[in-house]
This record gives sequence, structure tokens and C-alpha cells, in this order.
Amino acid sequence: MIKEKKVFLLDDKNKSKVLIVDDLPTNIELLQVYLEEEGYQIYTASNGKEAIKVAEKENPDIILLDVMMPIMDGYEACRIIKRTSATENIPVVMVTSLNESSSRIAGIEAGADDFLSKPFNIYELLARVKSLIRIKKYYSQILDQNRVFEKELEIAKKVQEAILPDENDFNIDKLSFHYQYIPCYRISGDYFNFVKLSNNRIGIFLSDVMGHGVASSLITMVLKTLFDKHVYNVNQPGEFLFLLNNELQKIFGEILIYATAIYIIIDVENKKIYYANGAHPPALLFSKEINNIEELYSKGTILGVFKDSEYETLEHDFNPNHQILLYTDGITDVENKDGKNFGDLEFFDIVSSNKNLGPREMIGILLKKLYQFSPDESFEDDINLLCIRFDG
Repeated sequence: MIKEKKVFLLDDKNKSKVLIVDDLPTNIELLQVYLEEEGYQIYTASNGKEAIKVAEKENPDIILLDVMMPIMDGYEACRIIKRTSATENIPVVMVTSLNESSSRIAGIEAGADDFLSKPFNIYELLARVKSLIRIKKYYSQILDQNRVFEKELEIAKKVQEAILPDENDFNIDKLSFHYQYIPCYRISGDYFNFVKLSNNRIGIFLSDVMGHGVASSLITMVLKTLFDKHVYNVNQPGEFLFLLNNELQKIFGEILIYATAIYIIIDVENKKIYYANGAHPPALLFSKEINNIEELYSKGTILGVFKDSEYETLEHDFNPNHQILLYTDGITDVENKDGKNFGDLEFFDIVSSNKNLGPREMIGILLKKLYQFSPDESFEDDINLLCIRFDG
């Protein structure tokens, strides 16, 4: 029994589109015959101006563009096509009888992706059309995936913003508070939080997760969960970091995931602060009455790597007009156009020169100086600044 041979025809919507642009109808007809035999859907134009309109309307997969045409030549048409967002990714093959290198240079400058010289070999033309269309499809897939990824990033950004505290919720008597949170991407690896532990005690936590982007932002979600789980049950900052460290180590195991962190408890009634540090830049203590800035060091290693690591809890007087500044190293690592870091010395000098300013003004002047130092509006690392003043 002879089986009937099945023939699969492509629907016009699934055919690759080719736009042929030439002022000679015979040239268009010749190309059209060969390309239609290969299953392509053909559009035509007789000059550059017409080609631009067809390209914007039909969004072809490739354009075969003659150079010498009336009204608008191929060079000018190619320039406009390549600088228009709707058509910039369409491959353009310039078909020309001009063999001089100057004509090819002009085509490259106009944005052409490939060239064919007249008279051309039809098999070479078909091979180039097939290759460039395949490349365009791969690129379109990448663009589609990127658009999906961009939407997911926007969702992740909103979720991450939702887990951060609202500055307006900081309503502890005798304390003023301000922060600035600047992710290097839309989402960040920095996480901070503050909680009212009692009428006179507040806990402030700041962490910097390794890396940037989606992976580090997901770990901040884990930190948020662990923070909420333990913060009300632990009175010592060192014990709090100990618990966070062991839970992170348990969750991620052999995966090298780590974070630096600092946790401070402010006791307004007793005029004390209690703090512990896990390899994070130390908090800065200062006031207009104190000459030197004091760095609040304490012993502790990174979180999430070494099980049962110990974190030292220390205490310090916290008197009226004292301020505490917490930050991530993203600010001191910012580089200027010459590759020089903003650095600790510059950072400390700005703080020292403006000790009379309140939290909002202090952070404002730090960021102003930072943007003056670096011409870039975005940074290579996340930046987080928190400042608390005891108003007494």
C-alpha cells in the first residue's frame, strides 16, 4: 500500500517576511520569484522613502536594499531604518553594483548588516537571507525573554520595597531618624529594618548580601523572614547575629552565600546602645560636642558560612545630641572617572565637618558630595545610609 505523501504548507502569518527595495521592476520580479519559491512572504518598494513606510508597517525579517534609487537612496533609507526604534533590529542587506571600498564604508556607516554586489549569485543571496533571518529570530527571542525578565524585575522591586520599613513608622520619642536606600540595579542586596522593642528600646539592623541583582535580593527576603522570627525574642545583638548566621548556614549549606550585618539596640531610658557586628563597616558615633568620630567595632565574622560563629556584644553611652550613622561599603567603593575610590577618609571627613547637622541633612550632604565625586547617576554597588540622633 502506498502512503499518501503529506505536504505541509506554511500559513502566511508564519512565513518569514522579506522586503525588496529596488527602482527597477525587473530586479524586484527576479528576486521575488526565487524568494517565494523558498517560502518567503514578499513586500516591495521602489525607493528608500517608500521602503521606510513599508518597514514600519509590516516589520519584515530582512530588507534587501538597492543603493542607487530616486527620491531617497539606499544609504539614507538605511540610516533612518537603523535609528528608528521600530525597525532598528531588522537586518539590512545592501545590494549594489558599486564595488569600490568607499561604497561599502558608506554602507557600514549607514548601519548595513551585509552586502551583495550585482550581478549576484542567487544561491549566495538565499544563503545570506536565511542566515540573517535566523540571527534576527534568535535576537528577537532574546528581546522577548528580556522583556519578560524586565517585568519580573519590576515585580521583584515592588516586593522588595514592600519589605522595607516606612520612615514614617519611626516614632520613638527623643529619637530622630532618616535613611536613603539606593540599589545599583532595580533590586538590591542591601536590607535594613528597625523595630520598636519596647517603649524605650529600638532595634536597628543593616545587612549587605554578597553580589548584586536577583540572587542577592532573594536572600534579603530570607533575612527579612529570619529578622521577624528572632528580633523580639533576643535581648543581645551578638546572640541575634549568632542565630541569623546559623539559620543562613543551615538554609544554604554548601552554597557560598554570605552577608555582612550590624545590629544595634538603642535604650533611650538608660542612655545606652548595645551593638554587634558581623564583618560589616562599623557604625559611626559622633556629636557636635565630640571632637572625634568613634567607630563602633566589635568581633564577629560574616554570616552564613561558619556554623556557631560567635558575635561580641558591646555597649556604649548614648547621650543627647549623639548620632549614629550606619552604612554599607557601596558608598566608600564608588569610583570617579579616574578610577579613584570615594574612600573611608573622604567619607569620615564629610561626617566630621558636618557633625552639627541632623540625620536628614547629614545624609543629604553625604549624597551630594558623592554625586559630585562620581559623574555617574548609577553605582556599581548598592548604597544604604541610616542616621539616628538622640534628641534628649
